[in-house]
Amino acid sequence: MSNLFHQIKVLAILLCLMGALNVAAYDFEQDSIYYTIHSGKAYVTYKDNNYNTYKGDIVIPPTVVHDGVEYTVYCLDRYAFMNCSELTSVVLPNTMTMTPLEAFVNCPKLTSVTFPNSLVEIRGSFNNCPSLTNVILPPSLVSLTSGSFSNCTAITSIYIPASVTEIPTNPFAGCTGLESITVASANPKYDSRNYCNAIMETETDKLVSGCINTVIPRETKAIGTSAFYKQSALTSVDLPEGVKSIGDYAFYYCSGLTSIDLPDSLRKVGGQAFSYCTSLTEFIAPDSLKEIGSLAFCYDSNLSTVHLPDSLQRIYHQAFACCSKLTSIRIPDNTIMDSGIFWLCGLESANIPTGITKVPVQLFYCCYHLDNIVIPNNITIIGYEAFSGCRGMTTVSIGSGVETIDTGIFRNCTQLTDVSCKAVVPPRIAYEIFHENSYTQGTLYVRKNSVQAYREADFWSKFQNIVGVDFPVDVNGDGVMTVSDVTAFIDMLLGDEPIRDLEMDANGDGVISVADVAEMIDMLLSGD
Repeated sequence: MSNLFHQIKVLAILLCLMGALNVAAYDFEQDSIYYTIHSGKAYVTYKDNNYNTYKGDIVIPPTVVHDGVEYTVYCLDRYAFMNCSELTSVVLPNTMTMTPLEAFVNCPKLTSVTFPNSLVEIRGSFNNCPSLTNVILPPSLVSLTSGSFSNCTAITSIYIPASVTEIPTNPFAGCTGLESITVASANPKYDSRNYCNAIMETETDKLVSGCINTVIPRETKAIGTSAFYKQSALTSVDLPEGVKSIGDYAFYYCSGLTSIDLPDSLRKVGGQAFSYCTSLTEFIAPDSLKEIGSLAFCYDSNLSTVHLPDSLQRIYHQAFACCSKLTSIRIPDNTIMDSGIFWLCGLESANIPTGITKVPVQLFYCCYHLDNIVIPNNITIIGYEAFSGCRGMTTVSIGSGVETIDTGIFRNCTQLTDVSCKAVVPPRIAYEIFHENSYTQGTLYVRKNSVQAYREADFWSKFQNIVGVDFPVDVNGDGVMTVSDVTAFIDMLLGDEPIRDLEMDANGDGVISVADVAEMIDMLLSGD
């Protein structure tokens, strides 16, 4: 077994060394063009793994003869023209039906490509060709895949032939110079209705690809993936009533975007839909919104005002991460949240919804200005590092329903000295959760009948000052507990609807009952 392991190790080292050398990638060369043979056909390829093989103007022949055998030049290898810094133009032969992924990626001086009438598919081939201007798509073309001409910033206009029936997502993402998009009137799948300067999917009314001059048609039902990707000159967007979804990356890196008017029909904002929109300061979601995707507003954001409606059902991973100007947020009660949603935000005040049972991992990670948080009684689990790095936090209240606290939730919260925990039984702590300052300089407030349990529990026992108190119940929401709260509580108990709000659990037994009324009366009579 050890000998076999040694052989495998030697082979792996040899393969790595081969990868580091300029290993020839071709079978033969003719007229300064390099070819490989696959299944009896010739493919244009690169010389070696430096890739920068071609320069100037290249004309690829339809056939080539090698060792007395004639081969049809069928296709290009992946990366065939990648990183060709001096390549200026290419003429493709009428024997080719497809250009593969990354065939021309990073060709800074490439100005034109002549496509044959045999071409059926362009598959993500021309990424980062900033000088490419002369793009005439052939009438044979059927498929134009995602990113086919992404970041080709010199393209100003494009005409989509009637033959094109497959455009899954924006093929011109990042084409910041694009001013005009026209789809042939005879195209059965797509259109550019009313001179909208966009590619619209006719049957679904989805806007697939837009540009700086796009006028979003009033019939639009969806903004597609990457539809306005990196359109930095875009300053405002007015989405018509009827739009239900904004796709992933739809307005990614639209750094000039200052305002967006959202319709009452909107239900979904996709992942990274507004990432790097550094001029956008406000997001007022309509009451119809149900979902916000991962990283939707993250990175270098100046977003300072966010309104989330009660209709919101889900916020995905790091949706508002790095929104350093966002100082306040109200999360609707029944919103399900993924990890790190407000990671590195400038929040000074925030809430945790009462309709969930777990505080997500790193929910408020490194929100330096957040000085206090109330964890409601409905929460049973506090996730890993939920408040880690909140250096300004001084006060936290942990609800009566909390059973488990994961590692490091208050790590580096050096100012946290006022900790309340309403749980009768000390919550289980997986590993260290508090900074040493909290144990030595802070006070842990618990229920009077639970003081001894906390003094004996792992990690909780490290608090040098544990104080037993009563936790008042504010039923009517006026900020204090009085006789009127007792009366309101009794009315609720006599009502037809069960009480689900664990904030009413005065005695901390996890059940809302007459016993809680008695506990409230005892608190009032004690005069504390």
